[in-house]
Amino acid sequence: MKAKIQRLSVMALFAALCYVVLLFIIPMPPMFIHFGNMVLVIAALLIGGVYGGLSCAVGMTISDLTMGHADAAPKTFVLKLLIGLIIGAVFSLRREGKFPKAPLAAVGLAVMAGAAGIFIYCLDVLGPLVFVLCIPLFLLGAGLLVFSFAGRKLSPTAGWAYVAAICGLSFNILGETLYKTVYMMINGSGLVPAVIYGITSQASTLINAVIAVVGGVTIYMMIRKPYENINNY
Repeated sequence: MKAKIQRLSVMALFAALCYVVLLFIIPMPPMFIHFGNMVLVIAALLIGGVYGGLSCAVGMTISDLTMGHADAAPKTFVLKLLIGLIIGAVFSLRREGKFPKAPLAAVGLAVMAGAAGIFIYCLDVLGPLVFVLCIPLFLLGAGLLVFSFAGRKLSPTAGWAYVAAICGLSFNILGETLYKTVYMMINGSGLVPAVIYGITSQASTLINAVIAVVGGVTIYMMIRKPYENINNY
């Protein structure tokens, strides 16, 4: 009974935290920065994909409903819940003491390749904005590649947390792209223009993904031990 009450309390805390951080969106036209996904990463790593994903999905959905984005609320709930489930599922694959060298290297190379692809494909469409997207992504991928070769000198838990967070946020990028593509087609756009719009409109999603991965994993590593101590008290 005590464990259930404690879990519900933590879930309510994360739902409220998601709502609060979304009150402080940072506008950077033509995109914006928010920290909702960062809270989602922390929650999914700390209390599991099911509970963390559900709590943050509720918090961000309430934010949509109360801040004039009710049309996006169903998409937000489903997408954020699935992100949490993916992060939790991947993180559960970790083996204590075993550093995920190969998964980290693969993810790092994939992120760098994605950054290069976005640069080549979107340079003519986005102009100088493409550098804002690609540089953080390329640095994240390069950092993960270096991290993968550090091996035993670094925390295996952190390595798995990065792999899990990137898998979840990559799904978020794909989901947002698909949502924008379908939205444009429903409103009369052809398939190719809709796909192009879906891809090129993800500036905020990409930047927020980098913030969520780096910030979320960093904060998780800082609070996981104190959280475990509180749970065991």
